[in-house]
Amino acid sequence: MKKLIALFALCLSLHSQAGIIKIETDKNSYTVNETVTAQIKVSGLAPNQSLAAYLFKLALPQTGLQFLNYQFGDALAGPLDSLQDLFEDNGALNVSEISWAAEAELAQLQQAGEFTLLSVSFKVLQAGLFALDLSDVDLADANNQSFAVSSVSGSRFSGVAAPAVPAPATLLLLLPALLLSVRRR
Repeated sequence: MKKLIALFALCLSLHSQAGIIKIETDKNSYTVNETVTAQIKVSGLAPNQSLAAYLFKLALPQTGLQFLNYQFGDALAGPLDSLQDLFEDNGALNVSEISWAAEAELAQLQQAGEFTLLSVSFKVLQAGLFALDLSDVDLADANNQSFAVSSVSGSRFSGVAAPAVPAPATLLLLLPALLLSVRRR
């Protein structure tokens, strides 16, 4: 019985060492020419574990979105204490960051439990359904030990055409009907 309880505790501790990476957009639907802001976030790290390095690929839709800009998060001590790299290659953004900050500093920066690795912005060029997905995800701690990623979730959103604004001539056609209804009262 003691061995069974110990095995169960071990399984729970292994599960808590895994990270969760997700992409969140600020809305689910955008009009054409509107800006989409997406954040790639990490959560689910063990209380005694800090992220010191990561890399992943962010797949971009082939049409309909125009990549505008990006900003790295500060949970790995920012550009002064880390090497940040992002480049576009074959329809994907290759993203990596390696921190040389002390483990205690990383633990303090990441104590909230969920933090942003990267924010990216796109302009919606046409109506349609769009997906942002991650692949080739690798996370490592300050000892350069990789740890498991238990879940990677992308983001789905739509681009819609701007609503049509009625032309002034249409309003003029409705004016006689409105005047007639007011006169009858």
